[in-house]
Amino acid sequence: MKDKERYKTNFESFVELLDSCNDQASILKVVKNDDASFYLNGGVDDFDVIYAQLTRTAQKILSNIKTLEINKEVEKIDNILDVGSDFKHVLACTTFFNCFCLDPVVNDNKTFEDLGISFFRGEAQKIPFKNNYFPIVTSLHAIEHFGLGRYGDTIDPLGDIKGLKEMHRVLKPGGIALFGVPVTTRSRERVVFNVERLYSVSTFNKMLKDAGFEGSIYRSLVVPAISGEFPSLKQSKFYNRSEIILKNMSDQQIDDFVDHFIEIMIDGVRNGYSDPTIEHVEAAYFIGVKKCG
Repeated sequence: MKDKERYKTNFESFVELLDSCNDQASILKVVKNDDASFYLNGGVDDFDVIYAQLTRTAQKILSNIKTLEINKEVEKIDNILDVGSDFKHVLACTTFFNCFCLDPVVNDNKTFEDLGISFFRGEAQKIPFKNNYFPIVTSLHAIEHFGLGRYGDTIDPLGDIKGLKEMHRVLKPGGIALFGVPVTTRSRERVVFNVERLYSVSTFNKMLKDAGFEGSIYRSLVVPAISGEFPSLKQSKFYNRSEIILKNMSDQQIDDFVDHFIEIMIDGVRNGYSDPTIEHVEAAYFIGVKKCG
């Protein structure tokens, strides 16, 4: 009701102002829209820094691979596969390669040739492509949802594990997979049904190994831009950073670092709010891995 009242007021004000413009407006004819709703997003406050950084990192890696392809240092890449990522990432992928996009809610398989995008109905737990088919597979902030039913997929507690094994199956030997998942400390792992799974880095690394992936090419911790809400990090070299590259570190060192870093972030948020039970801050683990071959 408030939207309709606001619409009526705005419409009457617009028409009145238009009449006073002395025919200087670009268009003089005005019609009413039956939908009296308003699009009011939060602007930069709604900007998802973590997803933006995951996408940016993936695109930098894809750009490097494209350069290798152009220089004929790798074989020509016809198509890559994305499983469940946000459409903005998929569209960015098409800057470099044709992208096959797997989605459980697509009604019919569709190809937009000029855009370099093909949509296929299917789930990560049963990818409808043959073995060793794609040189690159991406899945950003999607694996944690597999099998929880939130996006029209089949309920399956093993959905994330099966999805990784399927992505490994369709990846060519020597191919690269780029993944991003939400992470927390080892003591705070949990499934928030039907929203997401929160992994520790050590758990996700083990899942990758069990699925057959080997040899990481890139690893990073992605966090909200660290600023005033984390005063204990103000003197840190990570202050005001949204990506911390995890290089020259063993798996154990990475586990310990991520646990310690997220604990600091949780303490910073907890001290800034009245709820002392807060157990999670947004953070993600980005990793690029290979299939042996």
